[in-house]
Amino acid sequence: MLGLIAALLVATGVQRSWLVRAAVYLCGCALLVLVAVVAGTAYYNATDCESGDSDCLSLLGGMVWGVFSLPVAAVAIVVIEVVLQRRRKRVRQG
Repeated sequence: MLGLIAALLVATGVQRSWLVRAAVYLCGCALLVLVAVVAGTAYYNATDCESGDSDCLSLLGGMVWGVFSLPVAAVAIVVIEVVLQRRRKRVRQG
């Protein structure tokens, strides 16, 4: 769904660049959280749920990984925006 929205924004060409970046950041964050949940769940399945317990909470561990991936995404977005802002400032100055 988010990918379709981003493709629509890029295809129309009538939007501002910040709107495209926001859509890309949103899609990237959603993908990062999904990958973290799947990786965390697989990790806990392999390490803690080897005996085949029916009450294994590996999905909960994966969700914790997903929650912890959100600050990582926020830091990455801030770094990207700072770099872009400095690059734009440098181009304007000379």
